[in-house]
Amino acid sequence: MTEILTFAETSSLRGEEFRIHHLSGLLRGARARAPVPPELAEESADSGGAGLTQKQTARLVGLSERRYREFEHGGRVHPDPRLLDEVARVLGMAAAERDTLYRLAAHWPPPPTYCPSSRDVRGLQPTLDEMGPIPALVTDVAWNALAWNRALADDVADPAEIPEESRNSILWMLSSAAPERIPAVRGEYAMLVGRVRWRYLADGGRTSALHELVERLVQIPAAAEHWDAGVLALDPLYQPRVLSRPAHGTGPVRTLSTQLPEQGLRLIVSIPDPAAP
Repeated sequence: MTEILTFAETSSLRGEEFRIHHLSGLLRGARARAPVPPELAEESADSGGAGLTQKQTARLVGLSERRYREFEHGGRVHPDPRLLDEVARVLGMAAAERDTLYRLAAHWPPPPTYCPSSRDVRGLQPTLDEMGPIPALVTDVAWNALAWNRALADDVADPAEIPEESRNSILWMLSSAAPERIPAVRGEYAMLVGRVRWRYLADGGRTSALHELVERLVQIPAAAEHWDAGVLALDPLYQPRVLSRPAHGTGPVRTLSTQLPEQGLRLIVSIPDPAAP
């Protein structure tokens, strides 16, 4: 189904018809706008067309023309993420297009394209500081601490006092210091390890920061036990906890996690539980 349809006609599409139609349209549109590499410039000029043909795209991504045509027409279900990344690169896809390509072709959002450094998040510091007494932390995709506010340092842990190579919220939760601030943290171990395992598998082992975190986790007996058991867990939108804060005493909070996958960032805040008496 590659013919051009009106919105009224496409609005009735469902399931596989929807996926194939919009995947094909996405790839055709991206090919039409794709930058032509120097080695193909003369060939493209001779053909009189802008962008790339299916044959040229196939050559650039390392597929036969027949296999690429099948892919563009939705014939390859759950393709290798490496193929999707190469297609996105060759076609010069922007972040939103790459995200849509993954979701239509693989039924899965793409892994982050990079792990930001602390320099990349300096602009977030004023926002974190404005949260006042609410502990707030920004991490990369591997839970490495990149930025935090004074409330986190005072009431949970100060990442500045932890060696940079160990400045990781998952590793801290598994440390001997965590129960002092989160009394029931040991009951979270299976879920904590499961989150890392799920993210590592979804990433395909391509992000070095995640790989390094896993290498360290399996050296911790309490974490290795759950890793070997194959536990998987998704990042929750929010999680009830009891937090023991020196300035505010012990009480229930809700820890909220907001992810920005394309930027490889995670914002974690702990707010007083509004349902608490």
